Amino acid sequence: GIRDSVAARGLGDVYKRQHYGDYYMNHPEQQNQLRMDVIQTSHAWGLVGYSNWLIYDYYLIPRTPLTDVWVGIYNMGGIGRGGNIGQDDILSFDFERQIGFTEDPIGNDDDYNLNGDRFDYPRAFKIYPPEGYSVDELQWTFEHGQYLNHIDIDMYNFMTSGNKRQPGSDPRGISSIWMAMGPFDLEPGDTLKFRSASLQGTSKDHVRETLDLSLIHISEPTRRY
Repeated sequence: GIRDSVAARGLGDVYKRQHYGDYYMNHPEQQNQLRMDVIQTSHAWGLVGYSNWLIYDYYLIPRTPLTDVWVGIYNMGGIGRGGNIGQDDILSFDFERQIGFTEDPIGNDDDYNLNGDRFDYPRAFKIYPPEGYSVDELQWTFEHGQYLNHIDIDMYNFMTSGNKRQPGSDPRGISSIWMAMGPFDLEPGDTLKFRSASLQGTSKDHVRETLDLSLIHISEPTRRY
């Protein structure tokens, strides 16, 4: 849950800070508490040319020793309009750049603006290796189709599977994208920091161009915790 939240606005920058913890949770399907603090900062830009991406930074701070830790991101969301809008969506990955794509083929649940232009553009999510780690020294999972639940062992086995799913659709119609990386061994007081990005574009190539542009114009946040 969210423990505290702060929002501030700068020059073309919207900044939000959220603090999570599981100290108060006792869900019967969970193995036990991780006793980890997670600080998330979200960054958005309102300037023309800067609005095709959102940046999220995560700071993971354990209070007890943890081994074989995996971290990742999950998105569930179809593109289009009407019911079951994700049934025809195509889910795919760029393994080399760690990007997950959701695309809506022409037909079925297309959505148009008042000018008659179709705007069911691809949605994409990028995950970066934590500070101090390279892509090649980590194991990766790129998956779709698993329902998010509270059963820890199911979620852990899914995230750590190492699967690299080829393009396909989610038969449940909810367009699930999973990307995870690990393993990490963490001690109390360590801070594992990683970043993700939400990206938009008119095509996959445009999404990649958006990512390149964001890397040029977004500097490392200076806020420390």
